[in-house]
Order: sequence, then structure tokens, then C-alpha cells
Amino acid sequence: MDAADRPSEFREYSTVRVSRLIEADRFFSGGADEISREPRVGDEGVVVDRSTYEGRPVYIIECVTDGGDTLWVAEFTHDELDLVREVGEADGE
Repeated sequence: MDAADRPSEFREYSTVRVSRLIEADRFFSGGADEISREPRVGDEGVVVDRSTYEGRPVYIIECVTDGGDTLWVAEFTHDELDLVREVGEADGE
């Protein structure tokens, strides 16, 4: 999905993919010690909150393991994310 196809905002509970890391040294909150790591390009997560910083939307994204454990929670700008699945869309649609 290129920038022209990207929605103007992401809704809470939508699934997104980290497409780029504009701010390399971002603050993130890790999960359990044995699974904590920094966000990486390609990671998928869910929008758990939306806010505004200096007039621009920012998104709090939670990334979890297949087992449901939190891997990380971090803040991203719109330009760092791509939509994977909108709220309510089933897998494979």
C-alpha cells in the first residue's frame, strides 16, 4: 500500500504494520522480560489509542505474540504505519 492508498487516519482496534521507523530511538514499553524487544519494520500490532501531538495524529500500537503475550507497546506517527485490516474485517478479506 503506498501513501496514496493509506487511509487518512487509523481507527482504534485496526491492525497495522510498521512500514518504516522514522524515529529510530523511540520510547517503547516492553512486555515480559523474556520477550521484550524494540519495534521492527514488518511487525504488526493493534491501534489501542489515538492522540494528537503538535497537530499530527499519533497512534499507540500494541504488538503481541501468537500466544497473546504483549511484545511491545509504542507510539507511531501515521507515516510509519500501513493498514493491514480495518476493525471488523475478517482475516483473508
